[in-house]
Amino acid sequence: MGDVSFRRAVDIGDMVRLRSRVTHTQSGSSSAAPVMVIDITFNIIQPERIVTHVSNAFTFVFACPSGTKLKPVFPATPDEAAAAVRGQNFVLSQLRVAAN
Repeated sequence: MGDVSFRRAVDIGDMVRLRSRVTHTQSGSSSAAPVMVIDITFNIIQPERIVTHVSNAFTFVFACPSGTKLKPVFPATPDEAAAAVRGQNFVLSQLRVAAN
């Protein structure tokens, strides 16, 4: 698992919504498995107050079996591009740590 941030508690009776997106994929090589980075945002919805807040944000990095073909991620907005760069930087930092 990558990054986890907790911003707000979820109270009893609150509704929650999970939104996920693949932000980065990386093809495998002879020494590394293919990987994908997925960001998940956990929103709290309080319908009686007509309010929505971000509670948690998770980043998961999944190593896929060798030979798995992953499609590249092409961001369509500046926000998606920033998320793709964060995902790529996270994978690169993990590779550096593993090499040392």
